[in-house]
Amino acid sequence: MNLVRRQSDTEPDIRSLTRSFQGAGRLEEYPIRTLLVTFRHNGPQLPIGAFRGGIVEKVGRQHTLFHNHDDAGGSLYRYPLIQYKRVDGQPVILCLGTGVEEIHRLFLRSDWTVDILGQPVRLQVDRLDLRTHNLRLSPRWQTYRLSNWQGLNRENRMRFHAARNAYEQKAMLERILTANMLAFAKGIGWQVEGRVLAEVPEPPLLKTRQFKGIDIDVFDLELRTNMVLPEAVGLGKAVSIGYGVLERIETNQI
Repeated sequence: MNLVRRQSDTEPDIRSLTRSFQGAGRLEEYPIRTLLVTFRHNGPQLPIGAFRGGIVEKVGRQHTLFHNHDDAGGSLYRYPLIQYKRVDGQPVILCLGTGVEEIHRLFLRSDWTVDILGQPVRLQVDRLDLRTHNLRLSPRWQTYRLSNWQGLNRENRMRFHAARNAYEQKAMLERILTANMLAFAKGIGWQVEGRVLAEVPEPPLLKTRQFKGIDIDVFDLELRTNMVLPEAVGLGKAVSIGYGVLERIETNQI
């Protein structure tokens, strides 16, 4: 089923949002530091899950921000403040908030050789990008590209494919994206004051991937929202291993 854009009387309207902000004074901002560490690797592409595993073993499993599991191996259900990704074919680590301080446990190692799938790989840092982002709700659309977004759990996947029409699918994706952005905000300690809007203005690209031995749906899509978000941050499921990477494609801030 092809998704089509369709306007509804109940669809959020950025114009009404803008009017609600008029005269409200300066918008509340939430500052957060991010550090994007880009490594140089000339060999075959490293599987991101294996790359994370090598980093975790190097720094020690007792440092849970690197892997989000407890001592028994169970998942810690919190937004990952250290995320592993691939950008332009190279492995990267994105650190947010306290994750920026935690990454020093890797940088202080005298030997940067990590074990990845049983092979020693010497890490080389190509670039460090340290920034402070002032997150906020904007009265103007912020436009992003979201790659390999894993937004549907098993139940929602069945509901998505059983939807009566493309508009129902679109509305469902927008509700889940809004929830994902709120989960991100909660995970970094940002209490959002105001309504978060999300719109998928163009039909997304739907792909089927294998994840932990089962078929899943992932999407490449354009996201328009009133939330100002950091570059390369993850939304949705499995963001710690490279799913749901956000990239700004249009700057339209105030």
